[in-house]
Amino acid sequence: MKKNIFALLSIIVMVGCTKTEETLYITHCHNSFRDSTEDAMDCGGVCKPCKLINPTCTVTGNKLSIGAINYTTTINGIGRYDSNNNLYTIDGNYEGGSYTITVSGKTPSLYTELSIVAPTFSLTEEQTTIMLKDASLGNMDLQTKGKLYITKLNGVYYATICDARGYSFVTGSNYSIIGKLPFN
Repeated sequence: MKKNIFALLSIIVMVGCTKTEETLYITHCHNSFRDSTEDAMDCGGVCKPCKLINPTCTVTGNKLSIGAINYTTTINGIGRYDSNNNLYTIDGNYEGGSYTITVSGKTPSLYTELSIVAPTFSLTEEQTTIMLKDASLGNMDLQTKGKLYITKLNGVYYATICDARGYSFVTGSNYSIIGKLPFN
């Protein structure tokens, strides 16, 4: 009799623990936020594995193309977190100028396709702003179309820009922009 009561209590405790863990999993992994243990919004860590998102364009590493002009990056960009605005910024240089890429959050996610939008300090987790300071074309904000992907290859992070467009006030023209920019 005592063995039966102990077995019954053990089953009740096991079912209760399973339900609690399941409830925590559902709550934590389906709240539309990138929580501290997650690699992207609602995936990674204790949640379901994240699906690695590959760039929609093929770009050779350390390159930035503005229109028909191809540039090589001169040094790896430097990433830094601004805790006051919850923004992660990547600054770097290429043969024709410099770039600044800004994404929301403490670190950029390898599992998110980011839409390029006009510069703002109220970015969502799926948005980015990119600004180029080109020696011959002047300042260019990438405001229309385009996607940014953060990837990692052999320990180096890359910001891959696909199908973006930038407007030059110097020439009064729009330019297609793609690139694969390394950063630390």
